[in-house]
Amino acid sequence: MKNIPKKNKLIKLIACVFSLLVLFSCKDKTPKTNPNVGSNPNPLTLADFYATYAEKAQSFTVSTASATSIVGTKGTTINIPALAFKTSGGTQILGQVIIKLTELYTKKDLVLNKKQTTTVDDILQTKGMVNIKVNQGEEPLYLDVAKTVTINYPATVTPGNDMFAMYGNTDLISGKFTWLPDTTGTTRYAGPVINPVMSYSLVSDSLNWVQIGKFNYGAGLKTSFTITVHGNYNWTNTDVFIYFPSNRSIAYLDKPEQQSYTATYKIASGTVCNIIAISRINSNFYMVNKQVTITPSFVMDLDLTQNTESGVITMLDNL
Repeated sequence: MKNIPKKNKLIKLIACVFSLLVLFSCKDKTPKTNPNVGSNPNPLTLADFYATYAEKAQSFTVSTASATSIVGTKGTTINIPALAFKTSGGTQILGQVIIKLTELYTKKDLVLNKKQTTTVDDILQTKGMVNIKVNQGEEPLYLDVAKTVTINYPATVTPGNDMFAMYGNTDLISGKFTWLPDTTGTTRYAGPVINPVMSYSLVSDSLNWVQIGKFNYGAGLKTSFTITVHGNYNWTNTDVFIYFPSNRSIAYLDKPEQQSYTATYKIASGTVCNIIAISRINSNFYMVNKQVTITPSFVMDLDLTQNTESGVITMLDNL
């Protein structure tokens, strides 16, 4: 048997190593998904998706002549004094009015109704948020400045005393929804009285969006963060938000550029959270749910994968 020269052996070894490097390099450079926008003239959008699954308002017809209470299907109780409502011009309302109540208690509720738990500067965790609207006929009504309503939010565990009232605010220019801390209302724990359901009891001097919550501070230094998408994903068809598995917090990201998402608030470095994106392009769904640990000046590019409408709902059910 002839001996193979050492030089030939070395050449074969180098060729083998090179082949392996090429193989693994190809595996590492898998193309990212880039859905076809298609030519459908009337594709279903994310807005259609939210409209289908958003929590619907419940209607209650009550008389303003005497104090009354309403109870929502998710356990919210609202106690309303007599003669509580006025028109925008200050006219006292008598007779029957219609109260519309929307209750949001789960993380899925928050996502599908696009109600994030943030102020301009900070992230909140919520124990529940409600929307209260009052009308007589087509005319919207307002709470008399001398009146308050008491909102009882159900609690599954004994509530602490660190929660407080916050009111929803929509910026007239950007349309962005955030929360403002209440400076006058009071919050207290309401024990079981007639029924065994514990609750947070909030005295509110306003209607519209009202929540019971607290700030979600982390231990580390706060840092900015940027999430990017690519290809045909952009701010018109893709929503990106942050979910905090340790509490009830959902924070949507702003869209300052076509494919770059950020926020005015910051997140404590070291925080464990999930970056979630939902997209709908040419009526098809794409999503990603990725757990990360926030590091200083955090930047991430997301790669979404195609899914189904039921798949997106299942993901939200499991938050």
